[in-house]
Amino acid sequence: MPSEPKRKLAAIMFSDMVGYTSLMQEDEDKARELVERHRAHMKPFIEKHGGEIIQFVGDGTFCRFDSAKEAVNAAVEIQKVLELEPEINLRIGIHVGDVVVKGDEVYGDGVNVASRIEPLAEPGGVCISERVYDDIRNQSELEARLLGERVLKNVERPINIYSLILEDKKASPTMSQKNIIRGKENNIGGSSIAVLPFVNISSDPENEYFGDGLAEEIINALTKIQDLRVASRTSSFAFKGVKEDIRVIGEKLNVETLLEGSVRKQGNQLRMTVQLIKVEDGYHIWSETYDRELQNIFAIQDEITDNIIESLKVFLSENEKKLIKNKPSIDIKAYDFYLRARKFMHSWTKKNLKYALKMLNRAIEIDPNYAIAYASISECHCWIYAYYESIEENLIKAEEASQRSIELGPDLAETHVSRGYAASLNKKYNEAESELRTAIGINPKLYEAYYLYARTCWVQGKLKEASQYFREASVLLPEDYQALNFLGSVLRGLGDIEKAIEAESESLERVVQHLELNPDDVRALYLGATVQIKLGNKKLGLEWCNKALELEPEDTAVLYNVVCSYSLLGKIEEAIELLGRAVDGGFGQIEWIDNDSDLDPLRDHPNFRALLKKLK
Repeated sequence: MPSEPKRKLAAIMFSDMVGYTSLMQEDEDKARELVERHRAHMKPFIEKHGGEIIQFVGDGTFCRFDSAKEAVNAAVEIQKVLELEPEINLRIGIHVGDVVVKGDEVYGDGVNVASRIEPLAEPGGVCISERVYDDIRNQSELEARLLGERVLKNVERPINIYSLILEDKKASPTMSQKNIIRGKENNIGGSSIAVLPFVNISSDPENEYFGDGLAEEIINALTKIQDLRVASRTSSFAFKGVKEDIRVIGEKLNVETLLEGSVRKQGNQLRMTVQLIKVEDGYHIWSETYDRELQNIFAIQDEITDNIIESLKVFLSENEKKLIKNKPSIDIKAYDFYLRARKFMHSWTKKNLKYALKMLNRAIEIDPNYAIAYASISECHCWIYAYYESIEENLIKAEEASQRSIELGPDLAETHVSRGYAASLNKKYNEAESELRTAIGINPKLYEAYYLYARTCWVQGKLKEASQYFREASVLLPEDYQALNFLGSVLRGLGDIEKAIEAESESLERVVQHLELNPDDVRALYLGATVQIKLGNKKLGLEWCNKALELEPEDTAVLYNVVCSYSLLGKIEEAIELLGRAVDGGFGQIEWIDNDSDLDPLRDHPNFRALLKKLK
């Protein structure tokens, strides 16, 4: 028996692509590709905000939400992500009104009005009716300007239309604003914090990994919040074991508050003492001691995060609340092995990545449903394949682990990142991009999703897209030098030397700041060396190369990046010799080599061509 029609109040959203009809006439395949990309971008945001896609209509989308605010939030996030897709210009219109729901059909006055509002939006914009505006006007994170009354076709009376202001007051600054670590202009949100590694006061010094891991977990939770700037793990952990005044540390990290504490882990018992400190005067904002059993560690983490949010008066969106609380049930012993593994994953050496794999495999033996552990296993195999052992076995294991992580944690951004990277290394680029877009949809502040999306574009030769995602990654993590470094190379490949120099100059400032805290970080040394050389500081660039080689003479990632510097310096024969050592040692990213403009001086050398042939 067919369902009876039901009337209800709903928020209706319509969207369509600007220029789609003319593009269909010029390039039908391209038009269809853009429609698929547009739909892939929209789907995770619609679902995240509790919406329902009623129908895809050509290049348009018709969606229903129970809340005007959720519809607007979805529209804003969609348009912000599409800023990274300049080929897709979307217009969105939203109205709240009476609709008739009959099975899968939705129709009525509310639908008609929304469909008439959508064409009033500018490309990349969102227009809303006055009824929607009334529902969101008290939301401080949303702003709109009145366009005035509009007469809409088949609508009885004129309606006041508003245009959303998509330049978020709390959004990250642009590249041109010189968002560098030491500048106060770097303070993206209303508050900022650094989480220092917790001091191990257990009788067993090997328990140090546990305090480090807990601090990192709190950092990961806090970084999901748009209104809070969080110092990166690398920067905060540079002060591990350092006897330094809190105010000095806070100033160096450019934060207003610091979280510090200690951990004693004895058998199944856990004692944590945590303090949130105001950098300006060194006073405690709050402190707490937790005497619990080990299995209560997740509840303690939640309490600490909640206390920070409450103390700093940080605004949380509904999505951010879900992200922070979205913690699947995990066996505590498996979690312990996971924390051990994470400590070694940060070093990026082949030996430590393989040790991390042993710990992660122990974790999934104990808890076969541990989604994040599978994602980390995939990540380890991916990096080992990319830099150390480019053998099929690593690709297969990365594929299997990433697929399992998705099955177990489909709503976790990290699982989609792992799947995306594994697919990219397997040259499944469409799938890789789709997974990484999904990760961004779930957690728009996840640096790794943007960074790996950019790398995926780069290896395909899609330099324009790579530049956009590297730029976005660099803004999300203001201390990071990697994305800006690669952005400079991509821009040089595009022939935009002026912007390349701007990106490289900022990258170098970040590298210098990083090396002040981490003087023996080989990745910062070898990536910084290429920038020094490009900016004319050849002598210092060579010194940094030699120091990286001295620290890790057999590391293939070091070898490859020193090859880039030697190439730029005109040391052709030395570069070819080192590249041969890197390839023999397991470096096998042929797609990366093909698109790396730093290697252009080598391309006509017969030995270089022979090495490429060997890899292919």
